[in-house]
Amino acid sequence: MACWVEELDFPRLEIPVTIDGIGHVLSDFDLATAHQDTTLYLSNLDDMIGVRLFTPTVYFYQPQGDEPVVQILRDALTEVLVPYYPFTGRLRETQNGKLEIFFGPNQGALLVEAHSDVPFADLGDLSVPNPAWMNLIYRFPNEEQSKVVDMPLVIAQVTKFTCGGFSLGLRMCHCLCDGLGAMQFLSAWAETAKAGSLVVNPKPCWDREVFLPRDPPKIQFSHTEFKRTVNGSTLAKTLWQGKPVQKCYRMTHVWRCWVKALNVKPPDCELRLTFSVNAREKMRDTPLKEGFYGNALCVACATSTIESLVKGCLADTSQLVREARLGVSEEYLRSTIDYIDHYRPKRLEFGDKLTITQWTRFSIYEAADFGWGPAMFVLGDSSVDCGDNNPFNALFHRNLSRFPCNGSDTTLLPQLLAKQMKLPYTTPFYSQNGSIVRILGGLNFGSAEASILSPRSRNYQSLNQQLRQAFGTIQLLQIVCAGVVPLGCAPQALLLLQSGGNGVRKACLDDVNKVVSYYNRRLDGNIAGMDRQLGDARVVFCGRIEGVRNACCGVVRDGKVSGCVSTEMACQEASTHVWWDLQNPTPAVNSLLAQSAWSSPPLFFETALLSCRKRIASDDGCVVSSPPEEGPPVGVNAADTEIHQTQVGTKNSNKT
Repeated sequence: MACWVEELDFPRLEIPVTIDGIGHVLSDFDLATAHQDTTLYLSNLDDMIGVRLFTPTVYFYQPQGDEPVVQILRDALTEVLVPYYPFTGRLRETQNGKLEIFFGPNQGALLVEAHSDVPFADLGDLSVPNPAWMNLIYRFPNEEQSKVVDMPLVIAQVTKFTCGGFSLGLRMCHCLCDGLGAMQFLSAWAETAKAGSLVVNPKPCWDREVFLPRDPPKIQFSHTEFKRTVNGSTLAKTLWQGKPVQKCYRMTHVWRCWVKALNVKPPDCELRLTFSVNAREKMRDTPLKEGFYGNALCVACATSTIESLVKGCLADTSQLVREARLGVSEEYLRSTIDYIDHYRPKRLEFGDKLTITQWTRFSIYEAADFGWGPAMFVLGDSSVDCGDNNPFNALFHRNLSRFPCNGSDTTLLPQLLAKQMKLPYTTPFYSQNGSIVRILGGLNFGSAEASILSPRSRNYQSLNQQLRQAFGTIQLLQIVCAGVVPLGCAPQALLLLQSGGNGVRKACLDDVNKVVSYYNRRLDGNIAGMDRQLGDARVVFCGRIEGVRNACCGVVRDGKVSGCVSTEMACQEASTHVWWDLQNPTPAVNSLLAQSAWSSPPLFFETALLSCRKRIASDDGCVVSSPPEEGPPVGVNAADTEIHQTQVGTKNSNKT
């Protein structure tokens, strides 16, 4: 396969930012007094030259109305800094140049309030990192590069935009935590903000002494990852003259393509590839305690000549990288600790080396969910459609819909679930006009009479079309699939399929419901398999209501069915009915479903059960025993009920 390098274009932006206030966030506990004579040990992994820096990240959030986001963040941080008290200290060097944490008065974290006179829309594509975002991350005037000594160890900047949205620019000192540890701290901060009281799960563990150097030291490997090489290649000169670090690339076969793109010479020169390896799973003799948030990283190093990289077999290069990764063992980690303790490297060596840092396995967006981040994306039929998702006949459907599309009345099940999860109102797909703000806030792709087949007319969007729209717009991390409703109990089925008479049958159509039940069981099994296949995503099956008879809106005259064509036809008390019209539940039922799916015990309608395989927001939750697996109902061919699934690749994204 030919390698390629795709340069991602980003607009050259100027984001004007005005600082409105800077303040220290102190812990609820008097840490300066409690720890005034205390210093905290940092391991040699915390003190590697490559981690003596701050890691910057930026998170964007939709408008939150009048919610005092800065105060919420400050109050939650104040509480979290009690169990995570090391972040309130400062770093200093000891006589041998090793870092340690000390505590003093008026330390704490730093929280900066700022505003910008531009809206989100002027920031361009938020999925492509832009150097202009650095204005959203606070740096001290004349701050030295990579300075960590006597600096706040957590620096947060909240920048409000004219559209009402805001960003959280965060800098955390890498000496205190690696990527997984940072996500643990950030998650505790976010969960505390949402709950209004301290939430720490797991309980933070310091325990850096587990990485004490051995006495005497036992350096068993060459550790070329730390050594300086002088071999005369053109790599360093090309990097600094061409300044490719000012561009953003998406690469496959990264190492090979990087060397090809830079045209590095001479061909017999040896280059290095270094990358971090999570050493937690390597610690078999002395496993780390739960909640450990320090640096547990080891640097792996692969070497190859330029000629072998450019002209050799890709499989051979891949094997070099694989061997370097597998070569990181607990003994290699201990040797690294002893090497750092003995030689104490003082500078990063970039000569003839490419260093890759991978963040795709970090739960960055989930950890930063302060209740403002994730969004809901809805697919389905008229039961989730407020009336604006029918491009050719929207006016007619909108006027007859009982559920407004402007968010003024949350009566649809997705809207009610979003309210339970504190998510923003989901905008109909055809009314968002490509606005990045609206897309980030969630979209509703639902369309009346949607099916897995092609639409019967141009007025409706099939589920296949909705899927193409959804995956062409966003990347999903968590998918909730609802089962088919018991169509044998729907008023329309009772009216059209009854054996005789003009009234509604008193019993549901068992034959129809058996087909639906069989389909839902097959769907549940397929989704469970899909959930195992998609490592970066979660796919959850939730059942739907079962049982009902009468519709609030819709009549039968002379044996003929008339749907709900006007709200004037509706009954006086919709809350006393399960069905609003001939196909859709009432707001009262939707509300019960939302509450049950989110936090309540299983919900019964007559003798049938709303089952939920997993709760939407948690890996445990309600688990309902299913009836024994049966074959298809009599008269139904198994092939006709086959569920076809398409595996959809997903990436980490800020969308749920």
